[in-house]
Amino acid sequence: MNTLVVVVWVLIGMHLVALAFAPLLTPKDPPGRGARVDPCLGPVIGLPPDRPAPSPVRDPSPDGVLQAQLFSGEISRDEYRAAMARLAEQDEREHPVPFA
Repeated sequence: MNTLVVVVWVLIGMHLVALAFAPLLTPKDPPGRGARVDPCLGPVIGLPPDRPAPSPVRDPSPDGVLQAQLFSGEISRDEYRAAMARLAEQDEREHPVPFA
């Protein structure tokens, strides 16, 4: 039992020493940049991204433009569905699928 107590106290002591020296051992931020942000956790905890956001229209096709408008809030979900239905009807007229 005494050995277990000694081992626990040694582990606690090592942890405290590691916590004391952790600020000295962590790498510093490169000059000209803000605090280091994990790119996966930044958006979750509300931090701004390190680099500018990409252009919302990545896909120049009509459905890509509609998707960008939906994500930016220019159109509602119902308007998006109606516009996608019109695109699907137009595509079906232009490129009919023959059934065997």
